[in-house]
Amino acid sequence: MRSSATNPLYYNPATTYKPWLKKDGTRFPDQNPAAARQTPETSVTTARNLVADQSYNTNWCVGLSNANCTTSNKTLYQAKYYNYNGGSVTNIASYTEVKIATGNNYAKAATRTDCAAATTCTFAEESRNFANWYSYHRNRMRVAIAGTAEAFYTVPESFRVGYGRINKTSTANIDGFTIRTIEKGVRPFEVSAAGTKGTFYDSLHLRTGSGSTPLRRAMDDVGQYYSYVDQKGPWGETPGTNNATAAVACRRSFHVMMTDGL
Repeated sequence: MRSSATNPLYYNPATTYKPWLKKDGTRFPDQNPAAARQTPETSVTTARNLVADQSYNTNWCVGLSNANCTTSNKTLYQAKYYNYNGGSVTNIASYTEVKIATGNNYAKAATRTDCAAATTCTFAEESRNFANWYSYHRNRMRVAIAGTAEAFYTVPESFRVGYGRINKTSTANIDGFTIRTIEKGVRPFEVSAAGTKGTFYDSLHLRTGSGSTPLRRAMDDVGQYYSYVDQKGPWGETPGTNNATAAVACRRSFHVMMTDGL
């Protein structure tokens, strides 16, 4: 159902959808509703016209049963959503369709920050917001990327941050320690060759969902990494080097795990 009342991932007209945040504090570009890119983080991507009828040959389903699915060619107008009016959430009569079409204005929620007028959003404003939702927030993975980018941007450069991938099953030499999961050992969180902020954001924006979700194994791998006491390891004065300076005692450390689903 194309309603945020029953599908929280779907477009919500009360939300301002921002493009992803980059490592330098700028953002990816706002999307053109007539040519919204499916993956604006890559150079090769499909663009879709969200504000015109489009023909799609795919597997269409009616209801909740896979038995009611057939492959056929249908016409779809994507820039629309349904407001829930109350009643049974499975009854189409409980919803009102809102089509984002040229010439119309739309009620502005108090939480919207992208519309110039006090009480309405124009077609250009509403369709741009929908396009940004489509390109940057339309599924769990893209929401996870958006949220992680926002959360980590203000982490101070004095903090040391490393990162990895849950489903990285192959081992690699990380600062002299052979381990899975870890992509980069801890370094100052700065945009420099010696820091991890730049590579962290570059890697984050290109993440795609694939394979299994071995959460316990990933947690264990990070614990194994933190148990590494060589000077090159996470407790060294300058991780990745043989700096012999004594490590600081009682350094606070955390493991933050992000997944698009359990």
